[in-house]
Amino acid sequence: MTGPCFTLLSRPQCHLCEQFAEDFRAHTGGLAKLQIVDVDSDPALQAQYGLRIPVLLDPDGALCCEVRLEPARLAAWTDGG
Repeated sequence: MTGPCFTLLSRPQCHLCEQFAEDFRAHTGGLAKLQIVDVDSDPALQAQYGLRIPVLLDPDGALCCEVRLEPARLAAWTDGG
């Protein structure tokens, strides 16, 4: 069974982004996937989110949370809610 796939907009060597990814994995316990995308790889992403990273997009591509992981925002996806 495959869980939902979230997207983390990040930059290489961004310590906040690395911590965000660790927190995501710890919170979801493998119930969700995390795709990491360099925000600067796409001009549209860079223009919209470049100054706000880390940014987590939900499986539908909508903004889930930014800068810090908000576990309550993940509950609908990871807890079957």
